[in-house]
Amino acid sequence: MRQADAVTLLGAFTGSLSLAVGVFGDLWLAVRLLFIAYTLDVLDGVLARREGATREGFMLDRAVDRFTQVIVPSILLLLYEASRTSPLEYALYTAYTASLVTLSFYRLVYRRVENLNYFSGLPLLTHALVILAGIIALRNVSVLLLYYLLALSLLPIPYYRRPSSRGKRSFPASRMIGALLLAVIPYGGLIAEFIYWLVMVGVLVYSIGGALLVRK
Repeated sequence: MRQADAVTLLGAFTGSLSLAVGVFGDLWLAVRLLFIAYTLDVLDGVLARREGATREGFMLDRAVDRFTQVIVPSILLLLYEASRTSPLEYALYTAYTASLVTLSFYRLVYRRVENLNYFSGLPLLTHALVILAGIIALRNVSVLLLYYLLALSLLPIPYYRRPSSRGKRSFPASRMIGALLLAVIPYGGLIAEFIYWLVMVGVLVYSIGGALLVRK
C-alpha cells in the first residue's frame, strides 16, 4: 500500500474514533480528534504529490473527505445542539444535516473533478469549519448561515481553489500547523472566540468573493 493511501485510511480511522467518542459523550475530545484527522488529510496530499497521484488514491481521499468533513461534523453538531435548542430548531439542524450528507454523496458521484483550478459549488469543508468554530467557542451555530452555505454548495457555481490545493506548494505546513493547534487550544476561551469570528468573516467573504476569483 502506498504511504499516501495508508495516511488517508489513518485519517478515516481517526475520524471514526472522533465520531465514536462524541456519541459516547466526550464532545471536546471528539473535536480534537477530528482536527487531527484534518492534519492527516493535509499530510496524505503531500505524500500523494511526492509519490504520484493515482485514481484509486484520489477516489479514496474524496470518500474519506465526505466522512470527516461532512458526516462526522454534522453528527457532532446534532450532539452539541441537542440540549441547547428548541425542538423546532433541532428539527432544522436535523434537516440540514440530512440534506448536507445527501448533497455530499451527490457531488461525489455526479460532480466529477474536471478542472483543478476551481471547486464546483461552495466547498463542503466550509460547513465543517463553521460548525466546529461554533462548538469550540461554545456558541449556537447559526441555522440561517448553515442553510445559506447549503444553497451555495448545491449550486454548481465555480469557486476559487488556492494554489496549494493544486500542488504548486510542496508542503502546506501552515494548514497542518493550524489544524494541530486547533486540536490542542483551550475551548470556550478568548482564543476560541477569536477563531470563531475569524472563521465567520472568512467564510462569508469567501462565499461571496470566491466565485469572483475563478481562473478557468
